[in-house]
Amino acid sequence: MQTTDILRQLISFNTISSESNLGLIEWIEQLLKEQGIYTERLEDESGLPKASLIARIGPAVEGGLILSGHTDVVPVKGQPWEDDPFVMRETAETFIGRGVCDMKGFIASAIAGALQWKNLDLRKPVYLAFSYDEEVGCEKAPRIAKRIVELGGQKAWAIIGEPTSLNPVVGQKGIVNIRTTLTGMAAHSSQILHQGLSAIHEGSKLVTCIEKVMQDLIDDGEINTDYNVPHSTLHVGMISGGIAYNVLARECHLYWEIRNLPEQDIHSVLARVQKYADELCAKNTNLKIETEFTSAVVPGLVNRNNDDLLTLLARHMDSKPGYVAYATEAGHFQQAGFQAVICGPGNIQQAHQPEEWVAKSQLQDCDKLLDALVKDACL
Repeated sequence: MQTTDILRQLISFNTISSESNLGLIEWIEQLLKEQGIYTERLEDESGLPKASLIARIGPAVEGGLILSGHTDVVPVKGQPWEDDPFVMRETAETFIGRGVCDMKGFIASAIAGALQWKNLDLRKPVYLAFSYDEEVGCEKAPRIAKRIVELGGQKAWAIIGEPTSLNPVVGQKGIVNIRTTLTGMAAHSSQILHQGLSAIHEGSKLVTCIEKVMQDLIDDGEINTDYNVPHSTLHVGMISGGIAYNVLARECHLYWEIRNLPEQDIHSVLARVQKYADELCAKNTNLKIETEFTSAVVPGLVNRNNDDLLTLLARHMDSKPGYVAYATEAGHFQQAGFQAVICGPGNIQQAHQPEEWVAKSQLQDCDKLLDALVKDACL
């Protein structure tokens, strides 16, 4: 099967993060097993109908390459698609469908390559590593990375195929999603100075603090100009609370995020906000503030300890290594001891959009690049 044929099949599976991905995993599994390729499924540990998949082509020795991608996609509800997002369409120059760019195009290219590489006398292995729920937390990659180590894959080099227009990316920010709940005291709004405490008003002070912490980081020189937004960012995306115009709100919920430079500790950034929250509570015993993570902490990718992989890539591409602000699973592979870069077909600006698309030329170039890398590093 060619990349296009495989991609068409992958798109046909609705793997929005809220849905099961087992149909897609089973299809890939059967395709690879029929060709005598080793596969191993990592079932969801909580019993959800989801799984990650690891495949290996070549010998069970140290080194080799890991081609990593996530099988889940973002929702389509409310987006103006011209046709069924899960039926791949094509124009003269593009493929259209949910996930063609982010990131089933890369997965299809890796699978198509594996069907050819199985016929080679490889000295080192090629691992396919396909996760799920990346779009809602990047939580499954550590288990995959650990399992590859257990299978003997130490010292392998990981390529995470997120859309980078096939340019190597050596740095990404980390991220964590946060919910802060403020609890005050309800009362009639006419008595705002004498009775009760508005959680919304106190929450607005905390929102101002969150923005100030971001500015303080800039003023403190916590800058990395390799990123187009060259500092850690703090952003409040949603606020909810209150029951009526004329009632001091008892509760207020802030939903916010920290996207940290990879060299900066995300907990130290949060501590600055927490310090101000503690000060607010100290001023008024009727106020309670609780903060919790609503996602796992996704580590950033740091540009270090990747010389061998970058040397390999440099032999087959002219692009200068770059940096991105969005989160991927690359940091998890780096933390597990693998050299890691992000490099895949398509552009992030095409991802998550209605009429999501990827250029046919990008997939063709991805096929050629992966084939060249495998033959260089593993043959």
